[in-house]
Amino acid sequence: MVEITVPIMLQIFQTVGILVGIVYYITIMRNSQRTRELSLKAQEQALETRQTQIFMQIYQQLNSEESFKTWAELKNLDVPDYEEFLRKYDSVVNPEFFGKRTNLW
Repeated sequence: MVEITVPIMLQIFQTVGILVGIVYYITIMRNSQRTRELSLKAQEQALETRQTQIFMQIYQQLNSEESFKTWAELKNLDVPDYEEFLRKYDSVVNPEFFGKRTNLW
């Protein structure tokens, strides 16, 4: 029969401790990798959500009644040449119309 002495017991405890440490390290690394993957997925979803929000804001602004009225007003301008346009609708002469034009474009 094999005698179990103190040095043999210490070696067994040391081996078990090393094995537990390795298993713990592997578990922590897997958990860290999973957390990183979930974080990247959440960032991608947040980016998609923000892009959709920006698109919807622009879409709502362009499809408003005010935008259609401004578009019709700009489309129906009676301006024969560029100099007359500047005399009537330049930003210095007519800042309100400049605001409409800039907002729509």
